[in-house]
Amino acid sequence: MNNLIMNSCWCPGPGGGPAYFSGAVATFDDFCIDDNRTCSITQTADMQGYDQYDPLLPITGGRRIRWGYILRKIEGPHILLQARFYSASGAVLDTQQEDIGCKVTAKFQRQMATFTAPRGAAKVQLSLHFAGKVTACTFYAPMAYYC
Repeated sequence: MNNLIMNSCWCPGPGGGPAYFSGAVATFDDFCIDDNRTCSITQTADMQGYDQYDPLLPITGGRRIRWGYILRKIEGPHILLQARFYSASGAVLDTQQEDIGCKVTAKFQRQMATFTAPRGAAKVQLSLHFAGKVTACTFYAPMAYYC
C-alpha cells in the first residue's frame, strides 16, 4: 500500500512549514522520530487547532479511504479525524468525522479512521481537528490509503 500523502515526513518547505499542509495553533517541532518531523499542540478550550492536508485526493463514490497519524497526548478529550467529500464541480457533499480522543494515550500509537465516499464524490480533503482543552499532544506521520 502506498501512502497517498505527499511529504508525509513533513520536511520543511520554503516558508518553514511542510509543503502541502496548513493549520492553526499546532507548531512543527525541530524534533524527528524515525525521520518524521513531529508537530505539537497545546490549546485552551476556546481555541480550534487543526492540521490539514491541502491537496484534494481523487475518490469515487462508494470508495473508502483510511486516514490517520501517529499520536500521543497528556490531555485532549476531542481529537477528530475528518474527511470532507466534494463533487466534481467542487460542491461539498458530506463531511465525516471520527473522534479518536478516547483512544489516544500518553504512548505514541497509530490512530486511523475509515471514511466512505458518498455517491457522486469525486475528491476528498483530509484533516485533523482539536476541540476543547488540549495539553501536550504530539503527532506525526500522516497517512492515507484507499481501501
